[in-house]
Amino acid sequence: MIAAADIRDALRTWLETALSITVIYADRASPRPATPYATLKLLSMRNIGFDDHGTLTDPGAPALGTQSYKGDRVLTASINVFGNASNDPWDLIRTAMNALNAETARSQLATAGLFPRRVTALDDLTGLMDTEWEPRAHFDHEFALADEYTDEMGLIEHVEAEGTFESPNMTHAETYTIN
Repeated sequence: MIAAADIRDALRTWLETALSITVIYADRASPRPATPYATLKLLSMRNIGFDDHGTLTDPGAPALGTQSYKGDRVLTASINVFGNASNDPWDLIRTAMNALNAETARSQLATAGLFPRRVTALDDLTGLMDTEWEPRAHFDHEFALADEYTDEMGLIEHVEAEGTFESPNMTHAETYTIN
């Protein structure tokens, strides 16, 4: 499993490399840096289909067995760029989006286990903040990744079954034990 901190670090490195500006994590209790800067937030993660069952290790009773699983996931990250008079956020956000098609960015993200998938529309979110306009642009992007995990499972040590066969002429009862 890729830790959330590793995902954030890989995406932050990609953005900082592509834009050459400060990148911070959104929704953190810290002061905002001077513009231009970008924010990064992990929005959601969802499964694609069902997970594959891997190998089951059987160390022998009474130890627990370990079942491995692997599944495809899609992670959505939100990127906002805040600009200023000399750094248009629309140009910066387009640079970030275009960098996702560059081999250097794709290789760097792949090393972290992330694979760019689909970008949503670029949005101009420039708005009035207090008494001044705040230049801002935004897009969400999907990244594919593989999630691996294990489950410690109890193993069946033995099975005991009882059965009775009855017919008009006889009755037969039997107990079976499988170890």
